[in-house]
Parts: sequence; structure tokens; C-alpha cells
Amino acid sequence: MPNKWEFGKALNLLAYESKILEVGVGEGHFLSAARLAGHDVQGVELNPLGADRARSKGFVIHEEMLDRIHLDPNDKFDSICSFQVLEHVAQPLEFLRGMLKLLKPNGKLILSVPNAAVQKRIDPLNLGLLNQPPHHMGHWDESVFRSLEKFLPVKLTSVHIEPLASYHVAWMVSGYLRGKFSFLGSFCSRLLFNRITTLPVQLILLSGLRKFLPGHTLLVEFEYFPAL
Repeated sequence: MPNKWEFGKALNLLAYESKILEVGVGEGHFLSAARLAGHDVQGVELNPLGADRARSKGFVIHEEMLDRIHLDPNDKFDSICSFQVLEHVAQPLEFLRGMLKLLKPNGKLILSVPNAAVQKRIDPLNLGLLNQPPHHMGHWDESVFRSLEKFLPVKLTSVHIEPLASYHVAWMVSGYLRGKFSFLGSFCSRLLFNRITTLPVQLILLSGLRKFLPGHTLLVEFEYFPAL
């Protein structure tokens, strides 16, 4: 998506005219927004098609694994961002260490993921194929991110939860009710609770109440302390 909640939230957290690396740039939508805001940006993207499209917009894109990117200490980044990537990584600590290696001391690491605390309400039995390996290799919520302070030289400085987006209302309502009535079996719960049968509840939430419910995405901000 060209415009995502986490893009704006991350930009609000970044210092003015930061040197930023985005890991997993896709086609460069966040890089475009960050450049427009006055930041010096580069990216990492292993998908050749995505990397080429981002380069066509004038961005420097590293098409290689993080441990193969070597920088002079003076060339390291003020902030590193990665959106909706961490949950797909089979070795998350190695991935996070690779990003920290490219970050200046006291730099910011900003990550967004699907909020596992919300997903547990919608799919308590974890039956959704897209929330299982090989698509999602890990489930992340605030408590998991806080535990990273035990393993990495970082401090969790802020946590941000996306309000329920309008385009996720049907998914949220149907999934939540199916989970509550899972004792009926998968077929019956899906028959009873779908985009059509839950329309009245959807309309109530779309009237404005959705903004008071947690949505799909969790965004966290870390500060890097390499001396720890």
C-alpha cells in the first residue's frame, strides 16, 4: 500500500533530516514519503523486481543480506525502519543484530508487525494459514518486544498500536465471532459469521467506534546502546 498507518507514525518519531535505512522497501513507498519529509534514505530489498522499481525512483537499494553490507562507522544510519518484515523471518535475532550493526550508537530501530495480541482474539486456535509457517514465522506482541532487552543492547522507548482500520473491520468482526463460536466447528462458524451476516456490527464500528479498538499493526521504537 502506498500509504500505511505505520509510515506516518514512524516519520513522526524520526529526528529532522535523519539518515535512514529501510529494510524491506518493496517498491519504495515509505522511502518516497521519508525523502519528501527531508530525510536521507537508502533501502534493502532482496526481491529483484521491487529493488528495480525502487531504484527507478532514484533510491540507493542494497540487494543483499544485511551481514554483507559493510559501512564505515561514519556512514552508519541514524535510524533503521522495517515494516511488516520481522514476522516473516525464521531467525529474528540474527536479523535484528544485522540491522543494529548498521545503526549509529543511540540510533533508532523502528519495527512494525501484525499485532499478535489482536490476532489471538480473532484466531485463538491459530487456524489461519497466513498466520502459520512458512508465511508467518513468528508472532510478535508488546511483551515479546520488551523481552528483546534481555538479548540485545536496546531499550524499548515507545509502543504504538494502530486503531482498527476501516478496511479491516470485516476481517476483525468475522474472525472474532468465529473464534468465540469455534465450538460449532469451522464450517458452521464460517457459515454463520461472514462479511454478509456480520454487516450490522460492521456498520456500527464504521460509524466511528472502530477508532477505539486495536487494529492490525503494532509499531515499536527501540534505542540502540552498543556499549551495554
